[in-house]
Amino acid sequence: MFALLHRVMLLVILGLCTTLAQAQSYPSKPIKIVVQFAAGGGTDILARILAQRMSERFGQPVIVENVTGAGGSIGTAAVARAAPDGYTLLLAQPGPNAVAPSIYANLAYDPAKDFAPITLVSKLPLFVVVAGSSPYKSLADLVAAGRQSSNLNYASAGNGSLGHLSAELLNMEAKTKFAIIHYRGSAPAKTAVLSGEASFHFAAAADAIPQMKQGQLRALALTSDRRTSLAPEVPTMAEAGVQGFGTNVWYGFVAPANTPRPIIERIREEMLKILAEPPTRERMTQLGAEPATSTPEEFAEIIKADIAKYATVAKAAGIKPQ
Repeated sequence: MFALLHRVMLLVILGLCTTLAQAQSYPSKPIKIVVQFAAGGGTDILARILAQRMSERFGQPVIVENVTGAGGSIGTAAVARAAPDGYTLLLAQPGPNAVAPSIYANLAYDPAKDFAPITLVSKLPLFVVVAGSSPYKSLADLVAAGRQSSNLNYASAGNGSLGHLSAELLNMEAKTKFAIIHYRGSAPAKTAVLSGEASFHFAAAADAIPQMKQGQLRALALTSDRRTSLAPEVPTMAEAGVQGFGTNVWYGFVAPANTPRPIIERIREEMLKILAEPPTRERMTQLGAEPATSTPEEFAEIIKADIAKYATVAKAAGIKPQ
């Protein structure tokens, strides 16, 4: 009995030593960051900003790979299936990591169980944007048009995206009749608005602000419960006359479940240093992404709370998982 216990303890100690050794040597090969939406969108640009600094700090290539489709769930599922060794990461966001369970009946992953949260990297609001040439000068103008006609379209970044549910909620709260067209990411959704194919889009600040500054897009309102320093002139939805939009977009890194905790902490430690660098913070702010950090446990709670919140919204909007 004593001999058996002794062997078990030796195996446990050996396992711990192996994990610590892996963390100390990490990374020893290239790291891949999966982005669930098309190149050129805000998530993609943010991932590339962070990947560049990670590569410089880690001394290994950090590659961004765009794996699109099914509202981001295809790329998310690919990371869930990856080896839990820290070499495949996901830049998670609410659509595929919190909204998707309410949209897809046979989701190939469990966002609360199949990932190991590392840290938040940014929090930001959604903007209701129209083309700079649009006749709608205010949210009231857009809502009035949406009540009168069912021929106006909303450009969604994908079925199950946060913007998709926001548009459904707008139809419900404001009694509008906007038809929803799903695109493969925020970049083509914005293009649809700019071309006149769609009337408006719920865009993350990172996607909207650069073109807002150029006059190509006009923001009518934002979804957070208070104005943002990124665009202080833009009113909240409540200020613009529509209630029920206290919502923020978040971005954060997660790894496959069962990734060793020392590797999680190693990645988080470097990410905190990167997010504290003034040049990185400036680049993120210019993009419209306000830097934010968290512990793995805090990030896990945010994901869990948002899964519950968006399930409630989807049910109220009559959206059934398909």
